[in-house]
Amino acid sequence: MISIPTVVNKPTFSLQLDLLWYQHQKIYGPQAWRKVLATVINKNEKDEEPIKTLPWDIDVPHAIVDSFHDFINLENINYTPLNTVVGLYQVLKYFEDEEILEVIDCDQFHMYRHPKFVVSDNELIVDAVSEEWFLKSTSQLSFHITPWLIPQHGQWNGGWMPIIGKVKTFKAIMVDWIQSTKKCFMTISDQKQNWWASMYGFQIACANNNIKMTHKEMVYLPGFNSIKPEHYICHYSVDSKYKKWEMNTIDDIKQDQFEDNLFYNSIKNWIKTRRGHI
Repeated sequence: MISIPTVVNKPTFSLQLDLLWYQHQKIYGPQAWRKVLATVINKNEKDEEPIKTLPWDIDVPHAIVDSFHDFINLENINYTPLNTVVGLYQVLKYFEDEEILEVIDCDQFHMYRHPKFVVSDNELIVDAVSEEWFLKSTSQLSFHITPWLIPQHGQWNGGWMPIIGKVKTFKAIMVDWIQSTKKCFMTISDQKQNWWASMYGFQIACANNNIKMTHKEMVYLPGFNSIKPEHYICHYSVDSKYKKWEMNTIDDIKQDQFEDNLFYNSIKNWIKTRRGHI
């Protein structure tokens, strides 16, 4: 399985990518080089000069890809989460159709060796913890989904990253995922829910292409749930103790509130090892 995180050219993302790559190397050893490909978005703003190389001293396998600004029919959209979708779209050509990918956010990292996933054709394994937490795509907020469904559509479950499946399954939904995200972004008026447009777009794309979304509990969310053996990966997007949005350098990280658990201890070890290098 190959992990596909998305990175933009901002200091906070350098720390996220370095931590993710540190953990991959720690857990998978020499195999880590074959188990990740970071998609590095070439610019943040439409008129910005695109980067041609990774701007940080991180030796992670990566590909520089075009931002969403340069995609046809997205000219009037200013929605940075689309970079995850268009970045994935551009690197699928590098893999065989039967290869298993794990699409993740950059603020996720492996805490354990991942289990062996057996994924069928037209199936994606997801963790639906976000549905319970805030997405509500099958309940209170299903009205963001239903207007865009076609006849004989399949089901959806609000699942999100990690998204695990075969390359050919991702290929089957990519265009619909991009276009459905655009529709959601253009029509959802609530600012917070609008930020989740790519998540709603993913549900629509899976349903309209009859892709089976299989829920597995995989993700530790600090502050929301407790670490279990099945939580091989974490997602610290809104962690109140490891505040990713406040950090531009490794010296900005405050450890005084860190708990004694695998998640925070992994961060402590990374800081100790990488201070002065990133």
